[in-house]
Amino acid sequence: MKDFLIAEQTVAFPEVDLTKRIIGSYSGNTPGPNLVFFGGIHGNELSGIYALKKVIDELNDLKPDYKGTLIAIAGNLQAIAINQRFIGKDLNRIWFPGTIVPKKEKKSIPEYQEKIEILEELTKIVANGAPTFIFDLHTTSSHSMPFISISDTLKNRKIVRNIPVNMVFGLEELLDGPMFSFLSELGLPAILFEAGQHDAVSSYENHVAFVWSMICELKALRKREIPDYSSYLQTLQKSTPGGHKAFEIK
Repeated sequence: MKDFLIAEQTVAFPEVDLTKRIIGSYSGNTPGPNLVFFGGIHGNELSGIYALKKVIDELNDLKPDYKGTLIAIAGNLQAIAINQRFIGKDLNRIWFPGTIVPKKEKKSIPEYQEKIEILEELTKIVANGAPTFIFDLHTTSSHSMPFISISDTLKNRKIVRNIPVNMVFGLEELLDGPMFSFLSELGLPAILFEAGQHDAVSSYENHVAFVWSMICELKALRKREIPDYSSYLQTLQKSTPGGHKAFEIK
């Protein structure tokens, strides 16, 4: 077990093999969407990985009437191994422009191989023809309220409209080549969720709550099939005092 200690609180995280690309998956017997969650795109942001493993473990225990498939994918495995944001280049800044892997950096920058492996996994996932939704879980270096950022499309807005955290628009215009923008350009709805500070217990709790919320919003599960579902919305509400608002970066 891994313990995080913040303000004299501890939480035990589930066991996760941090060397594997696939954190876990869960499929129901009924057709439905592919919900693809990423954790650890930055190697020092492990909260999302542990939250995804917790949700998958609970799904395996509950065995609910799930529609579609949930897949949890680890991002920068080499950086995760040393608990470092990245090694050669930030994996969340190399998705634009142009070529998948610059020839001159193919061998010297390990993040390009990580990128290729992620694209290979996504190619296999979308091959089943089901609607696919992407969620990229992150944390921040300083303490902050959780927030959602999207490429501003009606489809993306509809997905997150009921999630009680702040929305930030225009973030993708400040970042050079983030993954969620690249996938949105390909026509895959992609949502970025920042849960709070890297090592905070609340970030882990916010990630767990966000994953369950997205499962319900996209109708892979009915709310009544998730024990104490209302507590997850309350977790997000408590982290966003004053009610959720929309902000645009100029």
